[in-house]
Formats: sequence, C-alpha cells, structure tokens
Amino acid sequence: MAEHTELQPQVQRAVDLALDGDPIPEIARQLSVDRSTVWRWLQRPEVDDELRRRRGSRRDAIREAVDAGASEAVAALRSVVADLDASPH
Repeated sequence: MAEHTELQPQVQRAVDLALDGDPIPEIARQLSVDRSTVWRWLQRPEVDDELRRRRGSRRDAIREAVDAGASEAVAALRSVVADLDASPH
C-alpha cells in the first residue's frame, strides 16, 4: 500500500460518498461531474489506497464496538445468573 497522499477536495468528497455507499452516478451528480470522471478517480491507486485504509479503519472501529458490547452483555448475563434472589420469571 502506498504512503498516505493528500487528495484534492473534490476527489476526497467522492471518496466520502463512496464510503457512504453512494453509487457512481449519484456521486457524479452531487459533484457535478461526469460518471466517467468519478470512475477514473476511484481507479487511481492513491484513491484506492485511501478507500482501503478508511474501510479498514471503519472495520476496526466496528469490531471494537462489537467486542465492547459483547463484553458488557456477558457481564450483565453473569450478574443475572449470579443473582440468587432474582425471580426465574
């Protein structure tokens, strides 16, 4: 993967929209450019690197949130199971 490169603002906005799941025609409409321009931007190695980097960051953040939630859920279940005074209903 290439070193992080600063993208032009319009290309960066295209990356943001792509990460949000917007299709190329919608990105092109919002940026007032042709669809082929957006497609070419997204094919550039530095843009692809940025997309991969940011998708990886999002996956890591989601994984951490799920792990934290799972830990909290297990702790709560253990507390309920350990509570001998709790009603079984």
